[in-house]
Amino acid sequence: MTVPDLVLVLLITSAVSLDLIYRTIPNKITVSIAATGLVLQVFFNGFGGLVAGIEGLALGIGLLFFFFMIGGIGGGDVKLLGAIGAIKGPSFVFHTFVYGAIWGGVSAVFILLIRKQLVSQLKYLFVTIKSVALRIFSRGAIRLPVDRPPETNLSFAYGVAIALGALTVMICGGNLL
Repeated sequence: MTVPDLVLVLLITSAVSLDLIYRTIPNKITVSIAATGLVLQVFFNGFGGLVAGIEGLALGIGLLFFFFMIGGIGGGDVKLLGAIGAIKGPSFVFHTFVYGAIWGGVSAVFILLIRKQLVSQLKYLFVTIKSVALRIFSRGAIRLPVDRPPETNLSFAYGVAIALGALTVMICGGNLL
């Protein structure tokens, strides 16, 4: 295991622990690890490593920024993925994003099954997609259905899904895609 891999495991462990306990990933963790990742990139790979680290940081933030803007995830999750990109570069962070989304989807389905809300949420999703599609094709204003199912708050620590995505890439080398 390389030094950047050890730093990544440290980041994942601390971020997931704090996300599970406090439902937040502090800037102290993400920003300091991102800076450390960039320093490690320069130390091990020179100027090309710095470029790769900056690209990874930007890509990690960019991949989740939209979801943060619409309120789907927290800023700590965005910075966590960016810090992972700073440590391991753009290819690694892209694969982490994909696998993290898969782990997040599996987690969401599992939580909805436990809460016995999967069917109602899938119905609502279908009605919403249908409504948006009809509005787009009729060039009208997009209005979401008002008959929202009860208790739709599907909040969970998405940092766990990101961490599982990163571990999947570390273990499988990104060869599953």
